[in-house]
Amino acid sequence: MKFKNFIQQEPAWVKSEGQFSHIILFTAARFARNLAGFRFCGKDGQPQAAAAGVEQGAALEALSGGFTVTAESADFGTKRALAERYIFEGDPYSSAPATAVIAKEMALSVNDREHIKVFAFEPGLAPAAALAKAKNATDELGRKIPYSFSRDFGFLTAAPREAGTGLKIFALANLPALELAGRTADVLKTLPNLRLNHTPLNAETFALSGPLHIISNMTTLCAAPEEIAAALERGLRFLITAEQTTRIELASGPERIKMEDSAFRAMALLQNARSISYEETAVLLSNAMLGLAMGYDLKVKQDALSWLLTACKPGHIALACATAKHKPTPQERDVLRAALLRKTLTLPQESI
Repeated sequence: MKFKNFIQQEPAWVKSEGQFSHIILFTAARFARNLAGFRFCGKDGQPQAAAAGVEQGAALEALSGGFTVTAESADFGTKRALAERYIFEGDPYSSAPATAVIAKEMALSVNDREHIKVFAFEPGLAPAAALAKAKNATDELGRKIPYSFSRDFGFLTAAPREAGTGLKIFALANLPALELAGRTADVLKTLPNLRLNHTPLNAETFALSGPLHIISNMTTLCAAPEEIAAALERGLRFLITAEQTTRIELASGPERIKMEDSAFRAMALLQNARSISYEETAVLLSNAMLGLAMGYDLKVKQDALSWLLTACKPGHIALACATAKHKPTPQERDVLRAALLRKTLTLPQESI
């Protein structure tokens, strides 16, 4: 199977079966590790070949049955699509020989700024579950390859901010009601007090007050992984309460028609647009998810909307439609994205 075909399959974490999955679309945990006795990845991203070989072999063995992206096939388009899946965190233009192994709910990357990174994904609000899955896989690898470790600082990483636990735990929060009420920025301002970061889903173009945000831990040192996961859950529950309260207020007040109109208008545009940017698509999908959560009869399932939030990203569209002779321009991607939306959202869906 080619990577362009594999990347078009829905990952397990887009399912709406998770807790509060209409607000927290998924939760993920990632551990960064380096091999003891070998030079870390530098600014050029190049590790020592011996370390790379050992890491890659262990990664392939750990996720047997997963799809492997080799260093030879990891070009800009592939790395961009992996970044859109939150698996590749480096520069897509880098010449580093990065590789990855992707399974249904987990992934491993090799030579992406650190020798190895282990990812675990869970649908909905599930920091503890994602942490446990990533930690078990990381510990299992650690029994086969020696990690670089300091008694004073914990696990050592090329990026100083990652040292200690090497843990990044994050979630994608969908806050359309707060956005409609104009409260998103005010609510997000409280997160740094909880030692949490917030980043718009598309950091290059979204304003701070966009409805979709990645929420992640700020601290990796001087705290156990379980404490870091618990801090993220407290912050996410704060956001869930704020979003739910705002939804109730909008539904029972004079803004009810505005909320209802935003959901049905979103579906109409998604089902009929002929050219649409990813930025607009993401906002419309967010509003449609709000409509489903409020019980509106939109004739669509949330799983489909959650998947489109990933499938419509520029790298996914470009990779799916590129040929050996032609890669879609940004304008062509907008047309192809609209076609994908129409195809997905206008087909009859069983048991709706």
